[in-house]
Amino acid sequence: MRAFFIALVLSIPIIGHAQTPEIDSLERILPAMSDDTLKVQVLNRLTWKLRDVDLNRALQYGKRSLDIVHALQYKTKHAEILSFLGIIYRNLGDYASAFEYYHRALKIAKKHQQGIQIGYSYNNIGEVFKFQKRYDEAVENMKNAIKVFVKLGNKSGEAYGYLRMGETFQEQKKYDEALKAFFKVKQIRESTKKKKSLDVALNRIGVVYNLQAKYEKALDYLNQALEMNIKDKNLRGISDMQNDIAAVYLNQKNYTKAIEYAQKGLKGATSIPAHPIMQHSTKILNEAYANQNDFIKAYRYQKQYIDITQSLLNEENARRIQALQTNYQIEKKQTELDLKSKENRLLKIEQKENELRKELIYLLVGGLILTLGLVVAVIIGIFQKQKANKLLHIKNEQLIESEQIERAQAAQMKATNNELKTAQQELQIALEKEQQSHIELENAHEELKATQSQMIQSEKMAALGQLIAGVAHEINTPLGAIRSSIESVASALKDTLQKLPDLLTVLTPQEQALFMGLLDTSMNQTNVITLKEKKQLRKVLIEKLKTHEVPDARKAADILVNLRAEESYEDFLSLLKHAHSNLILHTSNKLSNILRGTSNIELAIRKAHKIVFALKNYAYRNPQEVKVQSDIKQGIETVLTLYHNHLKQGIHLERDYHENIPQIWCYPDELNQVWTNLIHNALQAMDFKGDLTVSIHNQNNRLEVIIADTGSGIPADIIDKIFDPFFTTKPAGEGSGLGLDIVRKIVQKHDGDIQVQSTAGVGTAFTVWLPLPDTTT
Repeated sequence: MRAFFIALVLSIPIIGHAQTPEIDSLERILPAMSDDTLKVQVLNRLTWKLRDVDLNRALQYGKRSLDIVHALQYKTKHAEILSFLGIIYRNLGDYASAFEYYHRALKIAKKHQQGIQIGYSYNNIGEVFKFQKRYDEAVENMKNAIKVFVKLGNKSGEAYGYLRMGETFQEQKKYDEALKAFFKVKQIRESTKKKKSLDVALNRIGVVYNLQAKYEKALDYLNQALEMNIKDKNLRGISDMQNDIAAVYLNQKNYTKAIEYAQKGLKGATSIPAHPIMQHSTKILNEAYANQNDFIKAYRYQKQYIDITQSLLNEENARRIQALQTNYQIEKKQTELDLKSKENRLLKIEQKENELRKELIYLLVGGLILTLGLVVAVIIGIFQKQKANKLLHIKNEQLIESEQIERAQAAQMKATNNELKTAQQELQIALEKEQQSHIELENAHEELKATQSQMIQSEKMAALGQLIAGVAHEINTPLGAIRSSIESVASALKDTLQKLPDLLTVLTPQEQALFMGLLDTSMNQTNVITLKEKKQLRKVLIEKLKTHEVPDARKAADILVNLRAEESYEDFLSLLKHAHSNLILHTSNKLSNILRGTSNIELAIRKAHKIVFALKNYAYRNPQEVKVQSDIKQGIETVLTLYHNHLKQGIHLERDYHENIPQIWCYPDELNQVWTNLIHNALQAMDFKGDLTVSIHNQNNRLEVIIADTGSGIPADIIDKIFDPFFTTKPAGEGSGLGLDIVRKIVQKHDGDIQVQSTAGVGTAFTVWLPLPDTTT
C-alpha cells in the first residue's frame, strides 16, 4: 500500500516550484521509509522540486540520494541524480562543481545506454562551456544533445537543446540566430499538450528584443512569461523575469519602474537563495539609482553587488573571518568581566583585612593597658592579690581568644593569596587566548591578500584570453611558412642529389666556379619583385638571349629571372650555351630554392620564438610576491608583441623610448597587466584604426610612461569616474568596469601615480609615473 502511495505521488507532473502539497507529502513519508529503492525515488523528486525554491535543501536531498545510489549500485537513477546535483550547483553559481557532476552523469549514462540522460548531459555540459565563452564547444555539445533527442522522439529534450543553443548565440551577439532558435523552442513547446516550460522560451525572446532595443516587443513577451511563473508559483522564475523586465525599463531610462521590478526580483532571489539572480538585481538597482543621482542608495547596492560577486569566489574565507572576529569580541568581553569581578573581590578582602588589623590594634592596646593596671595594682597592695589574680585570669583568657582570632585572620590572608594566584593564572590564559585570536586574524588577512592577488591574475588571464586568437594566428603564420619551405626544400633536395653528381662530371673546374658564382648572384638578391615585373623582365631577357644564340632562350630566361641573374646574364653565357645547359640551369634553380627555403625557415623560427617568448613573459607570475628588478621597456614590448595581430591591421605604432632606461624594483607581472589594459582600451577607443604612441622617459627621478591614442576621447562629464570600481561605458557583457580600478591599485602599490588627459575628437593619453631607484645611496 505504501509503495502504491509513493508511486502515485511520484506520478504527479511537475507544474510548479513553490512549497506544494506534493513536497509536504514527500517530506512526511520520507523518515518512515525502509525501502532504499523507493527512498531514492522520493529524494530525487524532492531534489528536482526544490531546485528553484530552496537550493540548500535541494542539495541536501540530492547528496543523500547519491550516497544511497552508490551503496545500492542503483543504475537507473545514478545519472539522473548526478544531473540534478549539477543543476543545483549551476543555480548556486558554482559552475566548476556543476561541470564535474554533468561529466559524471554523461559517463554513467553512456555506460548503461540511457539515451535521455545522455542528451541532457550533453546539453548541460554545453551550457557550462557557454559560461566559459567557449562557444564552439558549447554549440557542438548542444547539437549532439538535439541529435539524441530527435532520434528518441523526445520533444521536451529537443526544445531544451534549442533553448541552450539560442542562449549561446545571444551571448555571441548573433541575435537573429538566437531568435530563430528561441522561436523553434516556442513552436515545439506550443505543440505539446501541456505546453510545459513555454514561459522560458517567451522570456528568452523578450531578452533578445531588449538587446535589439525593441522594447515594446520585449515587454510583451517578458510579461507573458512573468504571468506564467506567477501562476505556477515558480519563485526563482518570477525573480528572474522581474530582473529582465527591470533591465528593459533601465534601457528606456524609466528608472522608477526599473527599481520597482529589480527590488521585487532581489527579494524573491534572496529567499531561495539564488546568488546569480541577486547579483543581477543589485547591478540594475545600482545603475538605476546612480542615474537618478541617488548616490547613497546606488553605493549601497553597488556594495551588495561587490559582496555577492566576491562571495561566489571567496565565501568560505568571509565566513571564517566573521567567526574569528565574533569569537575574539566574546572572549575579550568575558576577560574584561572576569577581571572586573576579581578586582571587586580583592577590594572586599582588602577592606576586611583593614578592619581586622584595626581590631587587633585595639586588642593589643587594651591588653597593654590592662597589664599596666595589674602592675599598679600589685604595687598598691598585696591585699588585693586575690582579686587581682582573678582579674588576671580573666585577662589571660581574653589574650588567648585574641591569639586565636589572629591565627584565623592569618589563615584567611593565606586563602586570599591563593585566590590572587589563581586569578593571575586565569588572566594569563585569557591573554594567551587573545594573542591566539590575533594570530588567526592576521592569517585570515594574509589569505584575503592572496585572494586579491589571484583576482588580479584572473583579470590578467582574461585579457590574455581576448588575445589568444590573434596570438595563435601570429604563430600559425611562421609555422605555415616553415611547413611550406620544408616541403619545397625536401622536393628540391631529392631531385638535386640525383642530378648533382652527373653535373659535376660534365663541368670543368672553371665552369664549376662559374656555376657557384651563379648561385652566389641568386642568393645576394633579396628584394622581392611582382609577377608583372617578372613577366616584363622575362620578355626583355628572351630577346637578349636570342641575340647571343642561346638555345631554348625562353626556358633559360625563366630560370635566370627566377635566380635574379637577369642583369648579369652575360657573365654566364658559357654555361647557357653549354651542351648540358638544361641540366646546369635546372640544378642551379633547385639549389637556389633550397638555400632560399632554409633562409625562410630561419626567419620564421626567429619570429615564432619572439612570439612564444613574449607569451611566456606575459603569463609568468612571481609565486613569492616580492619585488624584483625589471626592464619596463621589455614588459611593454612583450604586450605589443602579443597585440601584433591587431596592430598590423590598421594601427600606426610609434615608439618614443629614452636611450638609457634604468631597471626598477617592481612586480613585473602586475605592471604587464597595467600596460595590457591601457593598450587594449586605446585600441578599442580607435576601433583598431589610428595612431598609437608609446613613450618612456626619465622625468624628475621618476619613470614616465605615456600611452596615447587618436580615438574619440572621453566625455568631460565622466572622465572623473573612469577609475571607479564597476564603472564602464561599454555595452552590457563587454566590460566588468574593474580594468582601470585594478590599474590604479597596481600603480599605487608601486608608490606611483596615474593620470589621464582626453580631448573629444582628438584622443586620450594615460600617463603613469613610477619611482626610480635611489642612486645616491
